[in-house]
Amino acid sequence: QASPLLDFYAQQVNVNEAQWKVQKSNYLPKLDLGYTRQAVDGQSGFYAWEAGISVPLLFFSQKGKTKAAQLDYHIAAQNFDRQKLELNAAYNEQLSRFQVLQEVLGYYRDEALPLAEEQMQAANISYRLGSIDYVQFIQNMETALKTQQDYLQREAEYLELAARLKYLTTNN
Repeated sequence: QASPLLDFYAQQVNVNEAQWKVQKSNYLPKLDLGYTRQAVDGQSGFYAWEAGISVPLLFFSQKGKTKAAQLDYHIAAQNFDRQKLELNAAYNEQLSRFQVLQEVLGYYRDEALPLAEEQMQAANISYRLGSIDYVQFIQNMETALKTQQDYLQREAEYLELAARLKYLTTNN
């Protein structure tokens, strides 16, 4: 799965690899070419060509810089791998919780919410007919409302998990 966070760590690996390659290239000779056109005392038509080659003689400091760049590259690669493992673990954990919440919400929609609605209707009818007193009516209504409130809390958690999973799996 792709992730903006993983993309960041992958870029870090690429940058450090490029820096390592730059440091390794400093061992190689450099070729310089130049061309100039100039005028002397108002006279033009003077051209100059330059060619040069520079060869590094002492590699000691360059060896240290190259080794440091190589270590930075390996550290960035290890950070990428670690982050990938952490994201996969988080994704799998949240996906599992997401699937459980899907089942819980299905239970609420299929069984608990219709039962709570029936309980509220029965409490209203029983109270109007005088079968239950006010305290029992309030208790029945609170129980039914608590079921509806629990459903809404689980649905909010479900939607939040859906957003987290989308964040973990999409590129922006």
